[in-house]
Amino acid sequence: LVSMNDPFFLSKGASRQQAKRKQGPGSKASADRNNKRRKTQRDEEVEGEKDDGPLFQMLAEEEQESAGSQEEKEQDPYADETADEKRARLARQYLDKLKELQHKEEDSASEDEEEEEQHDTIHNILHSDAVKRRLGKFAEFREVTSRVANKEINVSDIKFRKVHQLAVTCLAVSEDEAFVYSGSKDASIIKWDFELNKLNHCKGFKKSKKAKKAAKGQKVEKKKGNEYGHTKEVLGIAISFDGLYLASCGKDKVIKIWDANNLNLKDDLVGHRDIITGVKWRYGTHDLYSSSDDRTIKIWNGDTLSYIDTLYGHQSSITAVDCLRRERCVSSSTDTTTRQWKIQEETQLVLKGRSTALDCISLVTDELWVTGAQEGAVDLWHFQKKKPLCTVQNAHGKNEAGIANWVSAVAALRYSDLFASGSCDGNVKLWKISNGKIIHIKDIPIVGWVNALCFSPSGKYLFVGVGQENKMGRWNVKKEGKNGVYRIPILA
Repeated sequence: LVSMNDPFFLSKGASRQQAKRKQGPGSKASADRNNKRRKTQRDEEVEGEKDDGPLFQMLAEEEQESAGSQEEKEQDPYADETADEKRARLARQYLDKLKELQHKEEDSASEDEEEEEQHDTIHNILHSDAVKRRLGKFAEFREVTSRVANKEINVSDIKFRKVHQLAVTCLAVSEDEAFVYSGSKDASIIKWDFELNKLNHCKGFKKSKKAKKAAKGQKVEKKKGNEYGHTKEVLGIAISFDGLYLASCGKDKVIKIWDANNLNLKDDLVGHRDIITGVKWRYGTHDLYSSSDDRTIKIWNGDTLSYIDTLYGHQSSITAVDCLRRERCVSSSTDTTTRQWKIQEETQLVLKGRSTALDCISLVTDELWVTGAQEGAVDLWHFQKKKPLCTVQNAHGKNEAGIANWVSAVAALRYSDLFASGSCDGNVKLWKISNGKIIHIKDIPIVGWVNALCFSPSGKYLFVGVGQENKMGRWNVKKEGKNGVYRIPILA
């Protein structure tokens, strides 16, 4: 008789199981498997420690730098501690360092007062560190309003350039502060060197007969490197962080991407179905956000000159859009709301506190922004509050009929406590943000409609785009005003 345990009658799976049983738990193959499993667990633990926070990494790097020879490492008293114990130890060391940075209190102060002040100081330091991490690696919140309040701005220090035939509607300043770009109702875009008082480039459809035909809807042969500008009023302009691309938009429902150096047209971005009211580049990238009267915000890629996505939500025309470093933007609308859009999460925060349209918006940080309303109010918003943190009613006074002057432009000096607002009352107002409140600092006399405001990146200058009429219409014309750009020294 042939035994059924003969290998000939056993399947492959059964033969493997028998082999494993023969090896047993103490066999060499089992030991190798256990060693491999333990090695894999150790690797996973090491990789998991790499994802700790910035505080853990900073103190861990200091430990590595102060480590001595191999013999000293073997005698390390913390060699057997777990990752959680190490985090707790490093956190205690960090708090001890903060305590060492504090100034010694006077002997006359009581112990209770010393403990309270010590706790407040540590809290403020930790809070400021957290704010800096949220703002970004290279961003720091600046308190500059004290310097502005103590400085006298003479009329002789304010320079004016008449660079357009009609009202200036939008402004942009290059990151190196060498050039100013402006758009106007005359459908032209101008690159201006204020220091040398030199006009570098000018693009407008009125410069070309072919462009005039295109404006009338006639067919025109397009050549490579065509220089056709906008055929209607320019309403928005923005320059990328690296100074490579200039984006512009207007009533012709087209976004134009230019070479910022010579203003040669790269391409047209078409997709909006109505007037495009504003464009903004996300800092550090070539992502472009555009707002329109078709109630949408569109996202574009400047490198590939392609469309990415559309954001829906507003119930009426979007008047302005703004963004900074994070992958999110804010917008204002005639539906009386301002919204924060989180692109990655595909969500939006709706904030409402006005009974009339919001005409302009500007980000202070990624979490804080200001708006100007048609009812004459300036509001300070935070993404955690559905209502404004602070409101200044009749910020620019009232006209002869007793109606509040529209706030037609606002601009914040990024990551600082300073912002400016403009209207048609003959003054540009400077404001301070302090503990969620808006405090008026001073007025700067500027005649005409203030349609655009823009700080230079360092805060050295404030550029003001002025016209005889509002950028969106021809009501309440200020004949005494001039169509051009003012440069006001702020921190210069």
